Amino acid sequence: MNLGTRLFLLFALVILFAVGSAIGVTHWLSRNALDDAVESALGSSEAVQNFFQNQELRELELISELVASDRAFVAYVTQAMMSEGEVDTRSITDLLAERRAEQGFEFAALLDPSGVTLAETGGVVRIGRNLAQLPLVSRVIDDLAVDSGLWIEPDAAMMIAAVPLVSGRTVQAFLLTGKVISPALARSIAQVSRTEVAYLHLDEAGLQPIVSTLDAGRMQAFASALDTRPDVFERLAAGGELRRVELSLDGQPWILRINPIGDMGRGALASAVPREQIVGSFTAITNVLLIAGGAAIIFASIFSILAARRFLRPIERLTSIATSATRGEFPREIKVEGSGEIASLETAFNSVVADLREQRAMEQFLVELWQRVENVDVPDARAETELADGGSDDANVHPVGTRLGDRYEILQCLGHGGMGVVYQVRDLELDEVVALKMLRITSGFDGVGAMKNEIRLARRITHPNVVRTFDFAQIDDHPVITMEYVRGVTLNRAISAFGSIEYFAAMRLVRQICAGLAAAHRVGVLHRDIKPANVIINFNAKVMDFGIAQPSVMRRDARSARGSFAGTPDYIAPEQIRGDNVDERADIYALGVMMFEMFTGNLPFSGDSSRDVLRARLKQEPTQAMEFWPEIPERLNNLIMTCLARDPRQRLQSVDEVLEQLVEIRTG
Repeated sequence: MNLGTRLFLLFALVILFAVGSAIGVTHWLSRNALDDAVESALGSSEAVQNFFQNQELRELELISELVASDRAFVAYVTQAMMSEGEVDTRSITDLLAERRAEQGFEFAALLDPSGVTLAETGGVVRIGRNLAQLPLVSRVIDDLAVDSGLWIEPDAAMMIAAVPLVSGRTVQAFLLTGKVISPALARSIAQVSRTEVAYLHLDEAGLQPIVSTLDAGRMQAFASALDTRPDVFERLAAGGELRRVELSLDGQPWILRINPIGDMGRGALASAVPREQIVGSFTAITNVLLIAGGAAIIFASIFSILAARRFLRPIERLTSIATSATRGEFPREIKVEGSGEIASLETAFNSVVADLREQRAMEQFLVELWQRVENVDVPDARAETELADGGSDDANVHPVGTRLGDRYEILQCLGHGGMGVVYQVRDLELDEVVALKMLRITSGFDGVGAMKNEIRLARRITHPNVVRTFDFAQIDDHPVITMEYVRGVTLNRAISAFGSIEYFAAMRLVRQICAGLAAAHRVGVLHRDIKPANVIINFNAKVMDFGIAQPSVMRRDARSARGSFAGTPDYIAPEQIRGDNVDERADIYALGVMMFEMFTGNLPFSGDSSRDVLRARLKQEPTQAMEFWPEIPERLNNLIMTCLARDPRQRLQSVDEVLEQLVEIRTG
């Protein structure tokens, strides 16, 4: 063998070794990349499933608590349960159907104190069935607190929430609300995670499919294939998860992750992906490497890795955001590269994260508010009307412990002003704490007529963001009304404590104020004195004091006297000052002033006296909000200034339009 041949063989061996090593290393790297891709796909599916499930369950909890907090609903249920010694099932069913239509849950059931179903709507729960066997229901019965979770039946997978219905100090019943996990929800998860999803039921016969993104035939074949794996059933029955299971379906290998679900351990959620869906690109790369050689292998591998990373980046980004959100970390705005389902998911994530961010901001705002408000010398304005005559002599305030009309025991004075005094009292007949407003009678003022007008108008309004009015009476020749007692702080005290309200907390409060005011307008009632002193904050904002409320259009001759008007100088609309006809747009103007003050800590007009402020409002343009807060979002500044237009025709024409723009600003 000559030197040339030996050199050829040597170089051939070197090249063969290099190419073989490159192919071997690349194959090894491809296997690792494959495992990472499988783990990423299944992990993304699991994260998205948990995110969607937690959001739906939280929504059901909030809906259940909202319904359970409705005293009228609880009172109606209590009366129906005691109707002539028997439960009035038809009335309860009709009431549940009405709440179902209002709140958007798919089914509901009313359980007696032992957990037996008395009435239902939606056709999911059988009347007479004892649901106390469900651990979730059992916990609610024992703890008397709202709870939620998954409920797996042989023919349905459901998300449910349960809450006690309490009247006085007695638990009358339990309310169960729920939504059925539909193929549409399963498809949403599948589209985002690019995996197939199946909800399964565990029984003695094995794993039975309930809801899946696969067609019926393939789903049944899928369940049958799992039944051939007794280790899978035993692991799930013991409550364990299977992070990776490989099986064959129609001759095609699949990779699965299966987690136990359901409150009784009788369900499982499987995420499945065809092996070829992930392996195919890696196999093609390997074939190209065998043909093209070492250089092609390197470039092809780099290109494949970059392409995979680019494809998975949006999902990984959203998964990371979902994980961060569970730790309370919320980005200002979510931006991902993608279109179609990814773009839709981006919009949904922005909305959900905005809501969670506002909720966190609101919690922090309230904690700091309660710490600061005790040091702020601003009176509680529940009883004040700034333009009313009459003093606020403390001598007219009844001491704590006084009984009014043998029915109400005074617990504390909440506030007093020109119009009267507001007490926190205990209704001795109903054993409930309420607020009681007693009118201060002054010469020449028809107090009884004013208060009857107040209660007649205010009782039209039923909304979570409006303080409810209960009853009218006369005690010792003093007209009084009782209303919902809300333990909280008025918005003017919050503004005095902070100067301005933190942006996200303010956005949440303003939307709630708009929702309450829109509810009043829908039943034809104007507030006519919207201002921070007439908004009380606990965790939510509630509009109160409809004491000068009027029908939705008030004409000139409806005023009490020539040259007089109801309202507060800093917030009153120009048309009210002029004595023109007044409609919803006057409330929108006052809302604009209040938004200006909440976000900037200042008022759009200033003067040495109330008369100067009124004159400026009629003749001058308001100061731009951005002059006090340069960082204010431009769209929010424009919205506020539109509400402050002197000409009502140039303002937004309804509070619903204001609310719609606030929602767009919040998610934009």
